[in-house]
Amino acid sequence: MTVNLIRKIIFRENPRTMADLQRSLTSHCKRLHASERSELIIINIGLMISKLARDEVLQKRGGREPEPLYSLWRDDDETMERLKNADMKKIRKDLQASIKELSTEIESSRECIASQSTELLFNNDIVMVHSLATSKTMHSFLTHAVKSGRKHRVIDVVDEEEHLETAPDFVTPIELFEVASRMPETSKVVLVAAAYFPDGSCLVPAGGHQIALLAKRHCVPVYVLAPFYKLCPFFMTDPASLHSFRSNTLPFDMSANSAGHVDCLHPAFDALQSDLVTLFVSNTSCIIPSHVNRLKEDYYHSQDIADF
Repeated sequence: MTVNLIRKIIFRENPRTMADLQRSLTSHCKRLHASERSELIIINIGLMISKLARDEVLQKRGGREPEPLYSLWRDDDETMERLKNADMKKIRKDLQASIKELSTEIESSRECIASQSTELLFNNDIVMVHSLATSKTMHSFLTHAVKSGRKHRVIDVVDEEEHLETAPDFVTPIELFEVASRMPETSKVVLVAAAYFPDGSCLVPAGGHQIALLAKRHCVPVYVLAPFYKLCPFFMTDPASLHSFRSNTLPFDMSANSAGHVDCLHPAFDALQSDLVTLFVSNTSCIIPSHVNRLKEDYYHSQDIADF
């Protein structure tokens, strides 16, 4: 939805130069992100589209390949000035086509991740998962393994009691307090990322940190399903700014009268350090946490990150 919205904005505003396009992307993405602070994908999409525009300009002009993202560099003033003043009319159609390809790649990411389930899940495995009811990617990942003939057991850690009755037939639902007693028999843990960062850390639905700690205690590998568009190019310097909170679970009269002046925190996400993750399962491959930083070069441009 974010990609399609930005594509329509570019079509209607019709920026004349690269500088106009970058100002437009920065303005709209910051406004969208301000309204939904937990949606880091909005910033990611804006930076990805900016890199696509840069690549189209370089391709039309026959420019050199960009320097590696992890090196410290900045283009000279003359090069930056020529790039910013590049005429967008010549690349407008190609940019629209590239944005459509990006949208298609995002839509197909769920199927690509699901296809890797046969390489990670095997017969007789006991797999513990979390947030199956709210993650279509997780559901597709497990369903593909079942349809491929994998005979394994799935333990689903549910957040709410009603999910105990609505769980799929191929899973055994349990609540979070039962994880410690079921972890010794578990062979693999699969979580889904809300966002992941260059240092190999990630955000997962609340409860995932407790599961990952228990998995590390029992030497159980932890796989995190992480589509490419959830890779944030910035390190998480302020975790508090990324947390969104669910509604208060206490009844209103109890929280106001019986409990006194108490803030009942109910976070939506947990932060996992890189040492708690075994592999990130992305669109094309499985990545160890120490190699996540290298992926930034494929989707973001260093100048855009520096300017943002």
